[in-house]
Amino acid sequence: MSSGPSVYAQNYAYFDDNERKQAISGFDEELLYYREGLEATIAVRKRPRTGAVVMAVNGKVDASSTGDMYTQLMIGHIPLLLSANPETAMVVGLGSGVTLAAAAQHPLKRIDCVEIEPAVVEASKFFKAENRDVLEDPRVKLIENDARNYLAVNQQKYDVIISQPSNLWVAGMANLFSLEFYQLCKERLASGGILCQWAHTYHISPENLRIVVNTFKSVFPYTSLWYTVPGDIVMVGSVEEVAFDYLQLAENYSVHSVMADLQSLDIREPLALLSCYILDWDSVGRLTADSRINTDDHPVLEFSAPRSIYQDTTIANHEMLFSFRIGEFPEMKNLDQQQITDRASFWYHLGMAYDFKGMTEEARRSYEKAISIDESFAPAYVGLALNFRREGKTEDAVKNLKKAIEIDPSDAEFYYNLAQIYHSQGLRDEAVSNYEHAIKLSPQPCKYHHKLADLFMEYGEYWSAIRGYDSALRGELNKTEILYSMAKAYNAMDMINAATARLREAIAIDPLFTPPDKELSALFNSLNQPKN
Repeated sequence: MSSGPSVYAQNYAYFDDNERKQAISGFDEELLYYREGLEATIAVRKRPRTGAVVMAVNGKVDASSTGDMYTQLMIGHIPLLLSANPETAMVVGLGSGVTLAAAAQHPLKRIDCVEIEPAVVEASKFFKAENRDVLEDPRVKLIENDARNYLAVNQQKYDVIISQPSNLWVAGMANLFSLEFYQLCKERLASGGILCQWAHTYHISPENLRIVVNTFKSVFPYTSLWYTVPGDIVMVGSVEEVAFDYLQLAENYSVHSVMADLQSLDIREPLALLSCYILDWDSVGRLTADSRINTDDHPVLEFSAPRSIYQDTTIANHEMLFSFRIGEFPEMKNLDQQQITDRASFWYHLGMAYDFKGMTEEARRSYEKAISIDESFAPAYVGLALNFRREGKTEDAVKNLKKAIEIDPSDAEFYYNLAQIYHSQGLRDEAVSNYEHAIKLSPQPCKYHHKLADLFMEYGEYWSAIRGYDSALRGELNKTEILYSMAKAYNAMDMINAATARLREAIAIDPLFTPPDKELSALFNSLNQPKN
């Protein structure tokens, strides 16, 4: 259990006594699984406030069902999207199983996953919703072994190898960032094969990050760098020059299950993947010039990486990496770059993809490029407005939404977004007007009725709220939350029988639903007790 206390010690230092006690006890987290394995102690916990499930290895969170999902998915997707007709893949490390599941969405014939700790395999079962029960996929072979040992003795060749080790400052991890490890991977790659490896940019000095990339590049000279979310990068490398092919990318993207995963991350077209692209191999060469190499015999990272564990280096590393960037596009076959960059919808989709992962400045520039190409492209104004809203710039947000409505007054979503801004500002009449306009244009989206009803609740207009919730119920598949909100409205009017009826309906749909509102929790809990 050494990793957690050492990694999170700095956080504990800023807590008061009560917060520190809560943190030590897990903030009332529910312990779903715990096992002291041969290689590590594994715990799976559920956080009550968010419902997030996290996996901790020796006390340090290494996987989750929420914040880590983008990176977990993209480590699996990026190398396979860039590959030409891959048939076999190997994933080093199971973790939550999400990366393995992402790889399994591609039409591969064989996927081997090597995991050193059996307890991790057991713990991954608590992520079945996220990993889609991937270990039951007949193409997947789970190998409980040390990855380096397995690579040394196994003769299987792979089109893609995906490595997702823990952080560099965890003892022993440097041997999965070493020259010799990459040489083993190289020997097990088929002709034209790709190695993909995750690395972090937080709590690691810029010089050590350069060593990480340079060591990788020393074995795979054709290395490109990709950004998942701030703090995480992916190195994609090959021994031979493998030019990325737009037509191949588009074909790989078009696989239904792959497209579904990527669109859930707001990667709405194949080239929106470029929201993750940072550097091509020439730029990587400039980044790593004169940097050292991490080897088994001279493991410089094993000893230097921990020195940065309490330093906030994410911004410095971001600035360093992007200082070597020469454009949004890597060299790519079968792509008319001018034709793409002249298309407003491309820049809009790129902006959406940037915005999804919190890269607000890059997103804003993309929306502005879309508008500079086509001033009548309304979605770009909406993207810009939502971007401004996240930054707290409500005047700019309202201005851009009004411009979008001026261009296309028939889109209900524009009015809905404007209503939400007015709602958050406490401008009741303006919010109601725009919610109602959205409903008039498109009565189906239940969220319009739901949000309008929530507004009426806030202003004590309970009958109006109930009518709104009732309208929302007609098309909403997940009715539990709406029924609970209706119960609150009835309860506010002392209509206990009506409130009880709505709560009974909510319980029937989801017996595990727990109301967050103390006012009704006693009534809810009494209804949910088994009868004698």
